[in-house]
Amino acid sequence: MTTRPHAEPPDRTHAHATGPEDQLQDRHRDHARAAPIQQALLFMGGGNMAGAILRGGLAAGAINASRVFVIEPDAAKHAALNDLRVRVSANSGDGVAWINSVDESTGNPRQVNAAIRAQVVLCVKPQMLPQAAADIRAAFASPRIVISILAGTPSSIVRRSLGEHARVVRAMPNLAVSISQGVTAICTGEGASGADDAVARAIFHAVGPMVMRLEESKFDAFTAMAGSGPAYLFYLAQGMIEGGVRAGLSYEQASHTARQTLLGAAMLLSRSDQAAESLRDAVTSKGGTTAAAVGVLDQRETLRAIADAIVAGAARGAELAKLASK
Repeated sequence: MTTRPHAEPPDRTHAHATGPEDQLQDRHRDHARAAPIQQALLFMGGGNMAGAILRGGLAAGAINASRVFVIEPDAAKHAALNDLRVRVSANSGDGVAWINSVDESTGNPRQVNAAIRAQVVLCVKPQMLPQAAADIRAAFASPRIVISILAGTPSSIVRRSLGEHARVVRAMPNLAVSISQGVTAICTGEGASGADDAVARAIFHAVGPMVMRLEESKFDAFTAMAGSGPAYLFYLAQGMIEGGVRAGLSYEQASHTARQTLLGAAMLLSRSDQAAESLRDAVTSKGGTTAAAVGVLDQRETLRAIADAIVAGAARGAELAKLASK
């Protein structure tokens, strides 16, 4: 008997609706037409995700390299950042001085609307937040928007760390931003309101076709699906490759076959209005090879295991958020 998690197929007729949760954007649009962001950006952290965001934003024309400063303590990462022609320093004081000088060039910083001032993009590991916040707290002497991509870290914790002038926009991109196919959730968090997420939306639209406005209370669920999602696909690929080898293919043959099969299937799913279950049924002929294979998956309750994995990931995110709040 097939075991199915209790979830209804999405209503695709509202996929482009706007509202509290802006849903899917055009999945096949041209990223090169992104409107340039006017605000200067101070990146706190220059690791893999920051680099991916910068490369995508620069390539799309959304980010201007001359208006970016990156604080990255690890000198080994500076060469790659320098290749992007952005300012880089291991000294957080240099970054704070730079962002404050940018503010001064626009007039009295305390009288300038926070939405048009230079913004901070917080890209450090969650456990590094206390030190990072202490290093750049001087940049928050007056209201400033900070875009936080810290996993499992509520916006209230970020604001508490940076001070009452921090207007926190929380974002959760996934690994595919590195190839401009990212999926990102954003929300206006503690201290933020209205259009404070405009720059965040522009940045993440430049590195992926889907940016979703989502209540912060749902971020753990989103992270378990989209943030961890690539790992599930890689897990499936690993099993497919192993099975291909056991069935008689060479490792190279199985690897290439699995990669292209998954890519093609993902593209079919993305471009179809049909539910995933309907697409699966369409390639599962009664008594055929696919039915035999899927039968094994059903016997082992694979669908339920995947759903349970996502629930477990969301629960762990909630636990981490509670730990961060202490």
